[in-house]
Amino acid sequence: MPNSDNSIPAEAHKLLGQYLTLTESALKRYSVDRYNSQLTIARNYMWLSFITISGYVALFDAFGLGQMLRNYVIDEQGSLFYLLTPLFLIKAMWISIEVLLHAIKASTGTTFQETFETVNDKFETLESYDFEPQDFYEIPRDTLKSLNNNLIDAMDQANRRGTLLRSMANEISHSIYWAIASIILYTLTFL
Repeated sequence: MPNSDNSIPAEAHKLLGQYLTLTESALKRYSVDRYNSQLTIARNYMWLSFITISGYVALFDAFGLGQMLRNYVIDEQGSLFYLLTPLFLIKAMWISIEVLLHAIKASTGTTFQETFETVNDKFETLESYDFEPQDFYEIPRDTLKSLNNNLIDAMDQANRRGTLLRSMANEISHSIYWAIASIILYTLTFL
């Protein structure tokens, strides 16, 4: 901050410039690099969920699980496997649909703030009024404050997406486990 003669030391300007550079590069890492990486992962989960849903529908049709479910519920024929096999596969499909919806949510809803939008206003203020030497220091200091706020926001968004992506990994695994259980139960209907 200003010293007794109301001027800002050159070291303070230099240090502030270094902090601006570091904070801006950290903001770029979060708002561009990490965002793009997370967006790619979310797209992969979208494709994976589409593939699993398509596979489950094909299994449902190939195994005749609709008829199996109808036989058990309406005609009251068959064993408990006739009920559980289609229900397990439906559960697997439901989980894959949830993964798809989470992937869409992770891919959208991201906002980025413009960091340098008020700099022009500050320069106009410097040009139109009598200014003190510390007024020059105020511009990069306010920009640093804005960068820090945007960095915190970008980190929060990245953490939210990261949590969502990690939950999708667990959910798609559970979906596949339910499908495998359904296939095992289908096999057991022939014993």
